[in-house]
Amino acid sequence: MNPDAIRISSRPFFFGLFAFKNELFFDKEFLYVQRKKEVKQFPLASIISVQRTYNKVNHREVWELTLIHERRKQSYRFLTNITLSNPNFSIFLQHMKKEYPTCRLSKLTVWTM
Repeated sequence: MNPDAIRISSRPFFFGLFAFKNELFFDKEFLYVQRKKEVKQFPLASIISVQRTYNKVNHREVWELTLIHERRKQSYRFLTNITLSNPNFSIFLQHMKKEYPTCRLSKLTVWTM
């Protein structure tokens, strides 16, 4: 994994602690999905959607990232790490919107953080 990769997910403190085992990172070209010591790398161009779901954990929205890998759809559900002082997920969405305009993206608002 690129040491300059930016983290876009967080693990919930208690509820859902065991449900979200993946941590997501990105750089200019790749998405990295880390589970324990294993890291999977996917080109950002393979991402087809980043959508907000209607589920919440600890009053935070659950997001779903869908991509195509080896001609199959894969989805990862995660909680964002966005806060007023940490805009990493917002930076990720802006990068995806600019570089990959065909990717379906949910809008990020104050109510969907």
